[in-house]
Amino acid sequence: MIILGVILLVIGFLTGISILWTIGIILLILGAVLWILGAMGHAVAGRTDVPAQKSRAPRRRTAQSPAQGLTS
Repeated sequence: MIILGVILLVIGFLTGISILWTIGIILLILGAVLWILGAMGHAVAGRTDVPAQKSRAPRRRTAQSPAQGLTS
Protein backbone atom coordinates (compact mmCIF):
# COMPACT_ATOMS: atom_id res chain seq x y z
CA MET A 1 0.00 0.00 0.00
CA ILE A 2 2.87 2.32 0.77
CA ILE A 3 4.59 1.54 -2.51
CA LEU A 4 1.36 2.11 -4.46
CA GLY A 5 0.92 5.43 -2.64
CA VAL A 6 4.42 6.53 -3.61
CA ILE A 7 3.90 5.47 -7.23
CA LEU A 8 0.64 7.40 -7.44
CA LEU A 9 2.27 10.44 -5.82
CA VAL A 10 5.04 10.44 -8.40
CA ILE A 11 2.70 9.88 -11.36
CA GLY A 12 0.30 12.54 -10.08
CA PHE A 13 3.15 15.00 -9.58
CA LEU A 14 4.69 14.40 -13.00
CA THR A 15 1.44 14.49 -14.95
CA GLY A 16 -0.31 17.16 -12.91
CA ILE A 17 -3.34 14.98 -12.19
CA SER A 18 -4.44 16.09 -8.74
CA ILE A 19 -6.67 13.08 -8.00
CA LEU A 20 -3.68 10.74 -8.30
CA TRP A 21 -1.74 13.01 -5.96
CA THR A 22 -4.60 12.94 -3.42
CA ILE A 23 -5.11 9.17 -3.59
CA GLY A 24 -1.35 8.67 -3.31
CA ILE A 25 -1.18 10.73 -0.12
CA ILE A 26 -4.12 8.84 1.39
CA LEU A 27 -2.63 5.44 0.56
CA LEU A 28 0.77 6.47 1.84
CA ILE A 29 -0.60 7.66 5.18
CA LEU A 30 -2.94 4.68 5.58
CA GLY A 31 -0.17 2.22 4.72
CA ALA A 32 2.19 3.85 7.21
CA VAL A 33 -0.42 3.73 9.99
CA LEU A 34 -1.18 0.05 9.33
CA TRP A 35 2.52 -0.75 9.19
CA ILE A 36 3.15 0.96 12.53
CA LEU A 37 0.18 -0.80 14.16
CA GLY A 38 1.38 -4.15 12.84
CA ALA A 39 4.91 -3.49 14.10
CA MET A 40 3.52 -2.73 17.56
CA GLY A 41 1.86 -6.12 17.65
CA HIS A 42 -1.74 -5.03 17.24
CA ALA A 43 -4.00 -7.23 15.17
CA VAL A 44 -5.14 -5.21 12.19
CA ALA A 45 -8.44 -6.30 10.62
CA GLY A 46 -8.28 -9.58 12.51
CA ARG A 47 -4.82 -10.48 11.23
CA THR A 48 -1.72 -11.19 13.26
CA ASP A 49 1.81 -12.29 12.43
CA VAL A 50 1.28 -15.66 14.10
CA PRO A 51 -0.65 -18.02 11.82
CA ALA A 52 -3.79 -19.36 13.42
CA GLN A 53 -3.87 -23.05 14.17
CA LYS A 54 -6.21 -24.98 11.97
CA SER A 55 -9.18 -26.21 13.87
CA ARG A 56 -10.11 -29.76 13.15
CA ALA A 57 -13.85 -30.05 12.95
CA PRO A 58 -15.16 -33.40 14.16
CA ARG A 59 -16.33 -35.74 11.46
CA ARG A 60 -20.04 -36.04 11.01
CA ARG A 61 -21.47 -39.43 11.62
CA THR A 62 -24.09 -40.44 9.15
CA ALA A 63 -27.12 -42.33 10.24
CA GLN A 64 -26.98 -45.99 9.33
CA SER A 65 -29.84 -47.43 7.40
CA PRO A 66 -31.30 -50.69 8.73
CA ALA A 67 -29.73 -52.56 5.83
CA GLN A 68 -26.23 -51.43 6.81
CA GLY A 69 -26.59 -52.62 10.39
CA LEU A 70 -27.53 -56.18 9.44
CA THR A 71 -24.95 -58.76 8.52
CA SER A 72 -25.80 -62.01 6.82
